[in-house]
Amino acid sequence: YKTAAVSNKYDDAVQILTQKFFKGLIDAASGESLEIRRKPHSDGIIKVIGILGSKLDNVIYAGDSEVDIKTAENINAPCISVLWGFKSKDFLQKFGGRIFAEKPSDILDILSSFAAKV
Repeated sequence: YKTAAVSNKYDDAVQILTQKFFKGLIDAASGESLEIRRKPHSDGIIKVIGILGSKLDNVIYAGDSEVDIKTAENINAPCISVLWGFKSKDFLQKFGGRIFAEKPSDILDILSSFAAKV
């Protein structure tokens, strides 16, 4: 899998933080800038897809908020709502959350289920 971080934080900070805390784990990162609008706009997703040389059809999005659910909807991608963020499962369900990861390792099981469907 190729991985990316897309944040509503300013792009310079996103680049620094992903290198500092996720070096070797995140293949591309994007944050807000003059050219990249904040999520739920798809600008950041489109940017990292280009960096990764991937396609929009291959995106599986993970996030911890209703903005992330809407961002995934905007690119017609499945969204894994993670429950270790700042929103509860009940809250995320009210905004359309349907796939949930209680812990990071759950994401691997969820991704395996997507691969089995292809």
